[in-house]
Amino acid sequence: MEIGGVTPIGLPSGIRVWVEAGVMDLDYVILGGGNRTSKLKVPPAIFEILPDCDIVEGLAKPA
Repeated sequence: MEIGGVTPIGLPSGIRVWVEAGVMDLDYVILGGGNRTSKLKVPPAIFEILPDCDIVEGLAKPA
């Protein structure tokens, strides 16, 4: 996770999150936990239940 990045968990309503569909094939993802030292290891299925989160096919394809 980049310094200054924002974790998708707990965002205010109305802030859209786009996730590349290929991420859903991973065993787990590491998300920021709200500070520099905390991280969350979660299954990608979490993105399917987050509000305002869209799984997007081809999002990471080069132009």
